[in-house]
Amino acid sequence: MRFLQGTNFSQVINQYHESEKKEIGDFLKILGQFESACNTIAYAHSKNVIHRDIKSENIAIGEFGEIFVADWGLAKSIGDVNGDQPNTMRDENIEIETPTATIAGQRIGTPAFMSPEQARGQTDRIGKPADVFGLAGILYEILTNQTLYSRPTLNATPNQAANCDFERPSKIAKDVPSELESLCLQGLVEDCDHRTISAKQLADGIEHWITQQVERYQSQKAKQKFFELSLDMMAIMDEFGRVLDLNQAFENTLGWKRENLIGKRHMDLIHRDHRMQAWNSVKQSFQGVDQDQVEVKFKKSDGSYLWTMWTMNLVREERRIYAFGKDISKRKRLELKYKQLFNSAPDAMIVVQEDGIIEMANSQANAIFGYEEESLAGKPLDSLIPERLHKKHHARIQSYFQNPLARDKRLMFIWRSTDFESIQRFWHHGCLRFFGTYETLDRGCRLLNGFQ
Repeated sequence: MRFLQGTNFSQVINQYHESEKKEIGDFLKILGQFESACNTIAYAHSKNVIHRDIKSENIAIGEFGEIFVADWGLAKSIGDVNGDQPNTMRDENIEIETPTATIAGQRIGTPAFMSPEQARGQTDRIGKPADVFGLAGILYEILTNQTLYSRPTLNATPNQAANCDFERPSKIAKDVPSELESLCLQGLVEDCDHRTISAKQLADGIEHWITQQVERYQSQKAKQKFFELSLDMMAIMDEFGRVLDLNQAFENTLGWKRENLIGKRHMDLIHRDHRMQAWNSVKQSFQGVDQDQVEVKFKKSDGSYLWTMWTMNLVREERRIYAFGKDISKRKRLELKYKQLFNSAPDAMIVVQEDGIIEMANSQANAIFGYEEESLAGKPLDSLIPERLHKKHHARIQSYFQNPLARDKRLMFIWRSTDFESIQRFWHHGCLRFFGTYETLDRGCRLLNGFQ
């Protein structure tokens, strides 16, 4: 039998948990070592050999990081009913010569890791699931830094092992990954007939989780690079709108240093007129409803305010909101100039969206149709047109959107006012729809017959 020198797995687990700064890389390394031990046991099981005394102290780590499952003194072939036939199986990581023979009723193994069937002396039921229980007990130790029955309120006794009396890992330690806890508990099922996960499946589950973490780390690394190099403002917030991180573009645009904003509510930097809108956007985003084109005034470090537009998305696995912002102050200045020009026009003017909703209407248009200032905006254009002319009107609007060219020909439409009906001469120009000079007609005007 090979003489092993090095560190046992129990010491490695304890050193990790006792360290002041726990690095994810160290945790993944420990899980990788555990996976190797699981594969070693899986190989033994493929040869119908069971270990029967699996514990962290029986996993040795060699000088060059190689993993050995040691102390095969209690091992036996599953087909060896009496346990008096020596087994010889040689492998680089497994060494068995003469397993200890057992008799009915004898407890085999270490209480802190033994399965309930071992603790009850049910030797006829001890098989591969008993080894899986021991492996799951080691995973439990990795997650909690405690063995199954070594807590102050529970002594490591065979009776407690027989009752499978332990607490789930997440009740012992915080931030236990749910996937690993699930794997662990599958291997710790009390009834061996229902402990269906194998050593190989346990190893595969650990490998899958490690792969996911590595891919996530690489994705986060790429995301962080994009985060820092992006020309758009970017900020990460929690469900309460507190700033967790922001990029260099955020600092360059608004003047705030990262250290001055981390942990503070973004609401405190938004103009009071826009705070309710911003807060509702954060709440909806955290509920999974992506927010697009949220326009708010953001306070700069010099006390002035800057018009910004934000898109917010929830990253569910991180439970974080990623916000992407642009400086739209130049666009807002141009919009203001356009609005001033729009309102100063001598003719009535209305801007209509493709869905038929009025986007803007100047004061002359509001006055013509008897509405208060800016009250036409947001209303359907159909509300200004007699119902009998809706069909023709819709066709003409759709025709324009399909071929949005300036038209010299003036198209005649009948419009409905709050007080009268009138004929409105109407033309298109560019991508906006302008409504021009009108003449009021008496309700009895028979010219209407020409447009029906």
